[in-house]
Amino acid sequence: STSSKPPSVKSSQPPHAPSHQPT
Repeated sequence: STSSKPPSVKSSQPPHAPSHQPT
């Protein structure tokens, strides 16, 4: 359970980060 951070943190950031699109 304490092996890794909860998915809650992942949900905070969108899957389509602006980093992928230089535009």
